[in-house]
Amino acid sequence: NSELSQPAFSICSALLVGYDDEIDSEVMQSFSHSGTLHILSVSGMHTGVLYAILIFIFSKFDKYDRYKKTKLLFVLFFLLLFILVTGLSPSVLRAALMLSLVLIGKTFYKQGNAYNTLLLSAFLLLLINPYLIKDVGFLLSYAAVFGIMYLYPLLAKLYVFENKIVQWLWTSVLISVAATVFTLPISLYFFHQFPIWFVFSNLVIIPISMFIMLGAALFLVVYKIVFLNHLLVYVINISTSIMLWLAQLSDNPNYGFIDFVAFSKSDCLFMILTIALILIVVTQKQYKHVLVLCSIVIVWLSFSIFNTYEQKQKNEFVVFN
Repeated sequence: NSELSQPAFSICSALLVGYDDEIDSEVMQSFSHSGTLHILSVSGMHTGVLYAILIFIFSKFDKYDRYKKTKLLFVLFFLLLFILVTGLSPSVLRAALMLSLVLIGKTFYKQGNAYNTLLLSAFLLLLINPYLIKDVGFLLSYAAVFGIMYLYPLLAKLYVFENKIVQWLWTSVLISVAATVFTLPISLYFFHQFPIWFVFSNLVIIPISMFIMLGAALFLVVYKIVFLNHLLVYVINISTSIMLWLAQLSDNPNYGFIDFVAFSKSDCLFMILTIALILIVVTQKQYKHVLVLCSIVIVWLSFSIFNTYEQKQKNEFVVFN
């Protein structure tokens, strides 16, 4: 009864609670080819926004931070509620657990290490459900966060812009690159495609998606006020149309994305080793590491050539039943 368009309704449902069954397959494909499919699933970004809102609300009632334990219970309760509403999404579980551990540390005056917190959250989730180790969302979520934590600070040192807006755009680009580098082996292995314009797409589509998500949340609060109701519906419908148009710009196999990438388990392993060695070479700048990197690349290429030759020698008979 909201008068939202069908695309707007389906995308708002996905952004707020992770319900993406209503989204058209062509829309999903467009977001996938633009490298922004992650925004249509409730992720750590959404959990972080909720966490920030909860902390902000509590700070208004407790300006001098006297009731730390009450704040802890308040935040933990709503994070747990959000986890249940979103269907125990691996990325939400990861983010909620990490934020909970950080808040518990602050409440009891303990300063934690970011990598330890990340690994502890992964350990606890795997302790509850070991099969998450085979979940693509779980792997991508942790790889992306680890990439941002490790690679982004290195990239951020390369150049700093004086203009705040330009610096914000530059930071967004670097975060996107850092996350993509660490998730690339996993995404190529499972999805066999690479979005060429992922930096540009993330730069323009993520802010619009955040705006739509906040608009949808506000709509749920003020839906009985007729004037605001219609105004928000109009804004959300227009914003969704713009976001879909931007996502479809790169949905072209000629220039938008590379599809059907042949990528095996061995390729995935070699790429992970190559990325790790490149980072070691960049940070430590030692000749022996360069030699090891070159050796790994030569072995990888040799292995790929051998596999290609072996496959061409095979005859295969496929029965579609």
